Amino acid sequence: MASLDRQPILVVEDDPDLRQALCELLSDREVEARGVPDGQQAVYYLMVEPPPRAIVLDLRLPLLNGWDLLAWVRGEPACRDVPVVVLSGAPVERVELALEHAPVAWLLKPVDPRALRRAVAGL
Repeated sequence: MASLDRQPILVVEDDPDLRQALCELLSDREVEARGVPDGQQAVYYLMVEPPPRAIVLDLRLPLLNGWDLLAWVRGEPACRDVPVVVLSGAPVERVELALEHAPVAWLLKPVDPRALRRAVAGL
């Protein structure tokens, strides 16, 4: 497996402007953030690339929603331990999310850039 320091952060967000802004916010000299627009493309990425350092995940996605993607990630041996930071524009059942999928953070949109960087920095 690739060194943790070289693993990218996968940003799964359907809004192209927000996806680009999140990738720019999370990328620096040591870490690259790569974005995909939907859950299906995230699954494809996760099947062909080494597991990412972390996944920043919008729950409301086209084609395959964030809840279903989370279930797939947690059931996939190569990905099940990848930390996930959930982003949502709507209230979600935090208890269900925490018990079933164990995200390292849950952030409400609009996302506070400092809170997102703090959530990802410790990973």
